[in-house]
Parts: sequence; structure tokens; C-alpha cells
Amino acid sequence: MTEFDPQAPFRSGSGRDNGLSRRALTGKSFRRLHRDCYVSSERPLDLRTRVQAALEMVPGAYGLSHNSAVSWLGGVAPDTPDVHLAVPHGLRSELPGIRTHRYRKPPMMWIQRGVRCTAPHQTFVDLAPTTNLVELVVVGDSLVRRTSVTPAELVRFARESHANGVAVARRASAFVRSRVDSAQETRSRMLIVLAGLPEPTVDLRFYTDDGTLLRRIDMGYRDIKLAVEYDGRQHVERKAQWAGDIRRREYFDHLEWKFITLISPDIWTTPGQTVGRVRDGLAQRGVSVPVISDEWRLHFPERIRFETA
Repeated sequence: MTEFDPQAPFRSGSGRDNGLSRRALTGKSFRRLHRDCYVSSERPLDLRTRVQAALEMVPGAYGLSHNSAVSWLGGVAPDTPDVHLAVPHGLRSELPGIRTHRYRKPPMMWIQRGVRCTAPHQTFVDLAPTTNLVELVVVGDSLVRRTSVTPAELVRFARESHANGVAVARRASAFVRSRVDSAQETRSRMLIVLAGLPEPTVDLRFYTDDGTLLRRIDMGYRDIKLAVEYDGRQHVERKAQWAGDIRRREYFDHLEWKFITLISPDIWTTPGQTVGRVRDGLAQRGVSVPVISDEWRLHFPERIRFETA
């Protein structure tokens, strides 16, 4: 029998068996997580606590799934206030803060940091019915970055799956790349691709003659020396790295590289102008630019900016 630990979520019955009265459970020493589920108030209400509480409340669950599995695996998941659990098809559970997903057959599971969760490729396909193309690529890029799954494995699993929404998963898997640093880099790349422009290569690296890594670029077109980078740093961070940025830019200026630097409004507010900047950059480097596709508008709607008095 596992020793009782009030630092881990527990049911009231277990608490009573270990000498805790209802008055004690409703006092300042404990926090109520769900109906009939408590934890010591000293325990932070973080993801691990919420996950353990959900699994305590639904003991028949296979483990974490969907958004919660992505987060637990270290990836970037669409925001949700609920803990998502994979459960057998015959198990029905409706609890506030816990979203269950029923599976006719046991899903592919991993054990990550002591918790069972759906495997990255299973999770990727599971999210397809409720996630748009761009955000599903964000999920895929981040899972490839943070786990051992590869883009090829995502492609293969999506191709062999017959789950709901698999058409989106199959298309998204073809856009997943390795060594992508952030969700905004993924979105920047997808804006370019969905506009019908050539896809930039991710993680361009530059080495010294002896093979030492010297510099890298988020993404770009090596053959025409055109770089596209997303700068998500705050002003203080930019100031602290100012000298390094100057040396880096001088290095690439010497090699005659052109940089297109993007920030958040370029993606969320004026994506059309961003497409134009990349298109012009390609044209200036001698690339025959195709007619711009409007598909990007489905995922990156331009927002009106109101001037303040």
C-alpha cells in the first residue's frame, strides 16, 4: 500500500483513513481541487498537481491526451483550462475541469516523467479535428523539438490513421520540420508557405573550416542569401544583446545576406504586408515569384489598427 502523502492529490476517504477530519480538509491547511479531491495548501497549483488530481478523479483513464499530453511532453498546445484524459470507450465521466476523450481501442501511450500520456504521433492526430492547420503544425514542430518523434514518423502515423480529421493531420504533418525554436517561427514559416511563396529552410547553420558552429539563422534561402527571422525578444533583452547583434549582423553583411526581421504585429496585425516583404525580398534576389495564394488569409486575418487620440 502506498504511504499517504498530503502533498499529492487525494480523495476525502483516504484523508479520513489517515486521521484527517472534514473540518481539517476544509481548513487553511488544504486546498480543494475537485469535488472530493484535496491537496496540501503548501503544494503549488501547477500542471503536475492538476494532472495528478485529474488522474485521481478518473482512475480508469489511460492517461493524458490532447492538449494536456502536448503540454506534458513539453510541446506548445492550444490553450485550454481543462485537463484532457484518454479513457476507455465505456467509461463516462463528466467533471468540471476534466475533459475525457473516449477511445474504442487503447491509444499509443508513453510514460513521461512518471505519467502516462498519449504518444506524440497519437497526440498530433488526436488534435486534428479541433485544431486548424497552422496551429497543428505548431504542435508538430514543438513535439519534434521536445521529444524523440520525427517529422517522418508523424507523416507515417497520419497516413496510416483513419481517425476523424485525419485529412488535416496528413496535410499538417507534411509541413512539420525539425529544429524549430518557437511557435512564432512556425507561424511565420506557414504564413510564407500558405501565401504560395517558396518555403524557407529551417535552422541554417554556418561553420568554421574546422567544423565549429559559428552562426545560425532561424530560416531562409541559402542559395540567394535571404534570411527570415522572428524576433520575440523584449526591449530589455535586445538592449542586453545589442553588441552581439551588431557583430552577428556585420558577419552576415560581409557575406552579403539580406535579413527580413519579423515581430509579433507582422504576424497578427499586418500579415499581408509581411507576405509582400518576403515576396519583394525574393524578387530582389532574382527569384521568379509566383502569384500570391489567398490561403494565408484563412489563418492570418488582418486586423484593423485604431489610432488613439
